[in-house]
Amino acid sequence: MLSMFTTVQSGTPITSTVDIANIDTIVLSRRGDLGRTEMYTQTDLALRHNIKFGRDNRFKVILEADVLNVFNESNELSRSNLISITNYDLTDPTWGLLTPAEVNLPNAQALAMGRFQRNGSAALAADATLATNPARNKLFNLTNLFQGGREVRMGFRFIF
Repeated sequence: MLSMFTTVQSGTPITSTVDIANIDTIVLSRRGDLGRTEMYTQTDLALRHNIKFGRDNRFKVILEADVLNVFNESNELSRSNLISITNYDLTDPTWGLLTPAEVNLPNAQALAMGRFQRNGSAALAADATLATNPARNKLFNLTNLFQGGREVRMGFRFIF
């Protein structure tokens, strides 16, 4: 028995992000602002052969071979999307999300986060994307993961 399976997928949207307040990364401007990865394709093959033997063909040996990524494609799967290694504090009035009076409020972090998620921060985006920023990630928007190479797997089974 010979079988073939092909996968074709559109590229994944890549979104620029920044670190904030030792919590996590957040979207800098909008989803997919860096475009998409290339289209992903992969073709796999499987070959199986049964050999029956013994009295009344009671026993069987199955020889197997699987070839993954037959055409040895090396599609781009991901890109580095962290634009700056600076850990931004959204409560800093520099970014225009809070006034100096609001900085000391108990919910200042949540208030700043909410305003950033609704409106963004032009000052923070300008700082993060500044080409002369010493904290700018040198790997930003470069491919960091490729599709695995061709794999051939062989095996056998004995059924009694």
